[in-house]
Amino acid sequence: MNQKPTRHIDIKGAFNIRDIGGYPTVQGTETNWQKFIRADCIYRLGEESQLQLINYGARTIIDLRRDEEFNLRKNVFADRADIEFHRVDIAGDDWQDDPISREGMEPRKWIFAIYQRFLDTRAHKFAEALSTLAQPGALPGVYHCEGGQDRTGLISAMLLAIAGVANETIIADYALTAQYRVNYFFSELAPPNVDPAEYTPEVYGARNCPPEAMADTIAYLEAKYGGLEAYVRAAGVGDGQVEALKMELVG
Repeated sequence: MNQKPTRHIDIKGAFNIRDIGGYPTVQGTETNWQKFIRADCIYRLGEESQLQLINYGARTIIDLRRDEEFNLRKNVFADRADIEFHRVDIAGDDWQDDPISREGMEPRKWIFAIYQRFLDTRAHKFAEALSTLAQPGALPGVYHCEGGQDRTGLISAMLLAIAGVANETIIADYALTAQYRVNYFFSELAPPNVDPAEYTPEVYGARNCPPEAMADTIAYLEAKYGGLEAYVRAAGVGDGQVEALKMELVG
């Protein structure tokens, strides 16, 4: 591990690669650096950027995207011999068969509705991703989707909850995505009439990753399961695996 750990890992080809180390826990400890890395579009990384991530310590890559997304943009790590690669489709390609209309809905409510569907119908896939990270020798592990925002954000919330991080910090980590994804918006997506001075991270976040959406998600899991960690266990992650994750997170 040749790089000093930092929250944001600046690697050419991606915008939202972040280490979830260094967060305070309610027990007075903090999460370990260079163990769990959340990311966005690492399937676009060139050879030099791939090696930068590997030199940071990455041993395992988990691609959380749907089959359709993976087939359209194959992961550059899928065929590497020097890293363990896994695919865990969190959403499923049929999740849009009964789409939740965004029209007329507040972003907070629409995003929460999507998360609720994922959590209620794909619990086994969340369990698969977390169980993979809990395997001996799997860490440091990188887990990612398209934007490192929704599916990745939910996995991050579960990991931080297992570590004993307070809900307010979990929500802040989720909302931090806007700080980096707004750069992707302007480099790849923005129409010519959008003024960068007016489309700030706050504006991006209010539409795409409002902290209230994660707060609603946490409240839902607390009401239905007794919390995020309880959801993880109910999803099928064994006690030993939860303890293994906890040890890697704060041990």
